[in-house]
Amino acid sequence: MTDIRVGVVGLAGMGAAHVKAFAALPAYRLTALCDVSAEVLEKAAAGLSGVRTFRSLDALLAEDACDLLVIATPPSFHGDLVRKALVAGKHVYCEKPFTLTAREGYALADLAERVDRKVQIGFQYRYSPGFQEARRI
Repeated sequence: MTDIRVGVVGLAGMGAAHVKAFAALPAYRLTALCDVSAEVLEKAAAGLSGVRTFRSLDALLAEDACDLLVIATPPSFHGDLVRKALVAGKHVYCEKPFTLTAREGYALADLAERVDRKVQIGFQYRYSPGFQEARRI
């Protein structure tokens, strides 16, 4: 069984769903939560043991609290947060939209390749039959 340490950045909206999902998956260990809102952070961490909380990504990265970061913040922050996470040696799962421009997205993909880290964009419907059929057509 793999034990991948996971951190979630941005805990309102989709971030809360990621916290629940990773807390239930045995191959992953939820180790870090990050949000600028103390209230949101406290609510997300309630009932979770062994999970560290951070009010900034910089603080989380300084502590090496995870191997994989889920970025679920408002889209205007994605590019900067993904870049910082990659430079710090983290794998990244980022909610869509990945970046605000295609140029920035390609630059982050190139960075991920240079630092030998994986980046995945949260587009979970890509494998559903309807989307597969649309792609085929």
